[in-house]
Amino acid sequence: MFNFIKNLRQPEKRFGTGGLNDFFDERDFKFEEIFLAPPLIEWREKTPDQWRKFPIFDQAGSGSCVGQTVAKLLGIENFLEEGKFIHFSARDIYSRGFQPSGGMYYRDGIDIGYKFGATIEQLMPSQKLNEEIMRKADDRTVLTQQIALVGKAGNYFALPFNFDTIASVISQGKAVALGTKFDSGMWRTGEVKILPGGQYGHAITVVDYCLWKGKKALVFDNSWDYSWGFNGQGVIIEDYSNGIVAAWYYASLPNNWRDTQPNSISKPKYQFNEDIRIGMKNIEVSKLQECLKYDGEFPVLVPITGWFGGITLQSVIDFQKKYRIEPAQGYVGKLTRQQLNKLFS
Repeated sequence: MFNFIKNLRQPEKRFGTGGLNDFFDERDFKFEEIFLAPPLIEWREKTPDQWRKFPIFDQAGSGSCVGQTVAKLLGIENFLEEGKFIHFSARDIYSRGFQPSGGMYYRDGIDIGYKFGATIEQLMPSQKLNEEIMRKADDRTVLTQQIALVGKAGNYFALPFNFDTIASVISQGKAVALGTKFDSGMWRTGEVKILPGGQYGHAITVVDYCLWKGKKALVFDNSWDYSWGFNGQGVIIEDYSNGIVAAWYYASLPNNWRDTQPNSISKPKYQFNEDIRIGMKNIEVSKLQECLKYDGEFPVLVPITGWFGGITLQSVIDFQKKYRIEPAQGYVGKLTRQQLNKLFS
């Protein structure tokens, strides 16, 4: 992890960064688990005045870019639900998950938005504040926490670092939290270059996509005030995007599959003879997913893709808890297979 306190050279030195690289976790929910192929995207030229726009935030010199980005995503989720953009507090998020050396892991920020939400900016101000103040939460109260729960997000998914896939999410009205790596000098204008192995990490909010000078580009809101870039927005061209290190978005999934898709599947019939674990991709996994989907009452929608990813893992864990199979670790071993066969063979 790098220390966010290292300042950038002019003219970037007043700006904070603060994104810390996530560690790979195969338990993450992934975009590929619910979409085998992303929708086709039409790429066309847009000028900055045509880009999708939301209020621009200002993290000042703090390392709260992840908190600022998650707060923006929560505001956009509210906009999609109610037609109103609510400014949620980045400090409410950052103060729950900052690292002692400064900055925050992308996954941690997204997870906080999912579990706790964030209160509104008026109750816990978070703009143009320094690192010391951004870490404080002495004004968090029962009221702020209850308000935060109203705006908390749905399930979060990891995205592949692919422009067409990210754009397909944006085309649905969503926004994407992007983690980037870069070196000093790469962000002096609104046309940025992110490179693998860069010294600094920074979180941004992708809100649109376009062709920029004939190249595929992602349009993002930065948290460096309106004075940066194109009135606070910038573009990442596909040719200079190898420094993407994280991509997350919120996607609400039904709590009860049977309630949302009644009578759409007949009871599966299958005999499970092999152990099944995360990372596997075969017909056994497909049959497992069919059974989990039929059994129902799980917190996520189980996709039938034949790939045992994070969604299927969580669903197996809930299946094990339901039938008191210990330990409930998501590994389909002898006891779990016996229960499946009892129900479906």
